[in-house]
Amino acid sequence: MSDLFQQAIDAALCCDWSQAIKINEEILKNTPQDLSTLNRLIYAYVQMGKINKAKKNLPNRPSNR
Repeated sequence: MSDLFQQAIDAALCCDWSQAIKINEEILKNTPQDLSTLNRLIYAYVQMGKINKAKKNLPNRPSNR
């Protein structure tokens, strides 16, 4: 799993947002509450202009409703 984390970070550092999204979504299949991964996924969506998808991935908290 740590290889996937590093691949996700590397994709983001290279501004390869599509790849970053793909990898982070894969990570979340196994660790759906990992906040670092959620943060990277949301950031990648924002960078691609996919604001609604970013919002859908925000953790469910009363302040996010």
